[in-house]
Amino acid sequence: DLQDRKLQEGFATWVQYHVLLNEGYASEAAVLTRYGDDDYRGGLLALLALERERQMSGVVEFARTASRL
Repeated sequence: DLQDRKLQEGFATWVQYHVLLNEGYASEAAVLTRYGDDDYRGGLLALLALERERQMSGVVEFARTASRL
């Protein structure tokens, strides 16, 4: 299912984004928000918006329990 793929790839990209930030690669992390297809970039942007509302733990809980993004 395409929505499941968006959640899976978006979450993987969200984790990648935070690893890059944590390791000091902010410009590389920013690239993830500007380029890529809807599964990767779109999923990342949706999860970053969710993170602003629910913090990181809320994103992890959502990804753990949700089947659609």
